[in-house]
Amino acid sequence: MLQSSAPQLEAAMLALRRGLGDYLDRNRLDGVFEVWACGPGSLDALSDLEAPELHAFVLPDPLSGSQQEALRALGYRPADQPSAEPPRRWIHPGGWTLVLGDVSRLDALERQALSTWLAINPDGRQRYRAAFQRAGRAEAEALCLPQALAAALDAEGFGPLERLTQLLSALEQPWMFASGWALEVWLQRRTRLHHDLDVVVPVTVQRQLHALLAPEWRLDACVNGEYYAWHGEPFDGFQVHARRPGWPMLDVMFSDLSGPLWHYRRDPQLTLPLERARRMSHQGWPYLAPEAVLLFKAGRSGHPPRSKDLEDFGRIVPTLDAEARQWLAAAIGRGDPVHPWLSVLA
Repeated sequence: MLQSSAPQLEAAMLALRRGLGDYLDRNRLDGVFEVWACGPGSLDALSDLEAPELHAFVLPDPLSGSQQEALRALGYRPADQPSAEPPRRWIHPGGWTLVLGDVSRLDALERQALSTWLAINPDGRQRYRAAFQRAGRAEAEALCLPQALAAALDAEGFGPLERLTQLLSALEQPWMFASGWALEVWLQRRTRLHHDLDVVVPVTVQRQLHALLAPEWRLDACVNGEYYAWHGEPFDGFQVHARRPGWPMLDVMFSDLSGPLWHYRRDPQLTLPLERARRMSHQGWPYLAPEAVLLFKAGRSGHPPRSKDLEDFGRIVPTLDAEARQWLAAAIGRGDPVHPWLSVLA
């Protein structure tokens, strides 16, 4: 077992990016998108309980054959039983486990929040240790994770929205929050963690947005699964990822917001009056209407709803009025007449 895991885990994370490639190097379709140390074993105070972990999002998912060979070359061996799917857990002889995350799930974010909570909460570590020794990791996580998540949500609150609203107030045309954060604004309470912060911006302010964010932010245009440095010019795509230390990643989506109608990007024949699609909270935060957010989360052919989207659907549908439910049902049914959400919306 590692006595002090931090230096070795840092070196292991660098080795992963070198061995599998770093997706953030741009102009590539594979590599490590994100990696961090996690799990109780990554904390010196709990390192005697189990091996520390590295959690990583790697593209493509699942791993390619060459990526699996690259992991083996770095000393990793599969921890999972052989199956048709590439293993998601790999053991390193240095004393840590690599866990390949699924970006459609919140498990990795929740365990990261748990590790942060345990690191600063001595009483929490004591309760975790006692539960772990009594019944194992699952019992310890079930005991402590709710408190860790509540602390993480309370600490973050709506701070990212407040800061981004101040930043984007300089834009000359209306914009709005989207996806999971928009649903939080609709509910007026925090319910879960988020991988990023989605915002819809008029396509006509691309150069102004670039001038507003650069040079403090790293800006990447996303085109067909590949990153390109974005310098404010129009490009063959609709999405830019913006990163800056101390901020969540911004997923910026460009849209035509110049007319009286909001158009669903995947089927522009589906519309809402813009005054209905773009809501405003009492705090002054613009956000996409919940029925429009859920339409995106319903998935599309070959891409069913993700686990976090299913959870969002369950939270939001009871809060929709009849008009919103009818519009959402008609919009989903247009693309998939047998979608499982239709019976709930009926």
